[in-house]
Amino acid sequence: MRTTSNLVILRLLITVNSSFMTKTIGKIRTSEAYSPRLKAGVRFSNTFSEGKERVIVGNFDHSFEIFHNGARSVIELLNGSKSSEEIRMHVGISQIEFDEIIAILYSHNFLDFRQSRIVLSNRFHSSVPSIAARAKRRNVEAQDPALQLLHKRLAPELSEITWRDGIDDGGIEVISARQDFDVVIYGTSRIAVLLYGILLGSGVTNTAMGSQGIRENEAISHRDIGSTYLRASDVGSSFRMRLADLSKEFALFPIPSDNKKRELKEKSLRIYVGDPTKEDLSTGLISEWMRSRLDFFLVYTPQGGGIVWGPLVKPGKTPCLRCIQISRVEQGDISQFLENDSDDCESSIASAHEIAGHIAQELLSYIDGIDKSLVGSRTRFHSGALCNREHITYALHPRCGCAWS
Repeated sequence: MRTTSNLVILRLLITVNSSFMTKTIGKIRTSEAYSPRLKAGVRFSNTFSEGKERVIVGNFDHSFEIFHNGARSVIELLNGSKSSEEIRMHVGISQIEFDEIIAILYSHNFLDFRQSRIVLSNRFHSSVPSIAARAKRRNVEAQDPALQLLHKRLAPELSEITWRDGIDDGGIEVISARQDFDVVIYGTSRIAVLLYGILLGSGVTNTAMGSQGIRENEAISHRDIGSTYLRASDVGSSFRMRLADLSKEFALFPIPSDNKKRELKEKSLRIYVGDPTKEDLSTGLISEWMRSRLDFFLVYTPQGGGIVWGPLVKPGKTPCLRCIQISRVEQGDISQFLENDSDDCESSIASAHEIAGHIAQELLSYIDGIDKSLVGSRTRFHSGALCNREHITYALHPRCGCAWS
């Protein structure tokens, strides 16, 4: 193997050990009729005028060359519509040769093998085998226009998820599982409303605005225009009613109607956007979450050219706010004693979108179970230094006592 500026030269016939390849293929093959397909975003080169067939395959991160008769023909057919046996017979190569090509593509995480089915938590799915079998024979899903539209909206989300390590079904199972996570957002800022829309649009269907954060008795103001999903024509309308109507439009998966009781999920998270030291929003909330052992995450009010978010607290298991407060005092951080302005500061339109996007990406990684960097840590974001985010981690403090049983 030789590497030159991100180009990996692979000579399969020399470097691939047949016993290892058989073992690898055995792990990734679900049946003789499995239908492999290239992941979204994989590209391959045009034909080269050389003695042996040569093809360059790559994505955004890296590329490599394959010198193997039949490789190009195999790669061109990896679209998920043909089984492995159909592809091999069409190209006219042996099983060992086919396995060698498939295994090297799989080793670079360039292939999906499983075709998982999207299950909508708020949509009827019959548990009666005979009914389910009849629906499958009639290809009901292919004739469902709402489901076909959902597939089109899913494509951009799946095109990112599929590149995670260990994903071999295009990301269907991961994004479907987001429906089983319960999120409640408390806050009235631009960032809070943007997070609400982003999470709903990313498949976290059970996302709601907390009753103390949805401005029950307030109307939409000009401050809300341009930074969320609201228009100038919405000014004066009920904030709660208008946001509820719009949520049905930008949510990725169907959400239950207002007359349906909100379904409680085993996995849940409370998101608090604002100043946790102020009485108007936070009275008793955080204390209640600590007592009830409800996981929660903080996004502070922007102050003086920057903003802080975190930690994500799992009460009794990870550092709480008091743990962090004690640690900051011991480290000589006196900034926490500064009193905030009487009036809440608001992020600019550009900053609100950028900050909400960063936070949403981290929250989705946490919800998907692949990243826990938000737990027990705070992030400081400086508006004047967009490339420099300061990430500070903390530990349970023995003087706090939050972890005592």
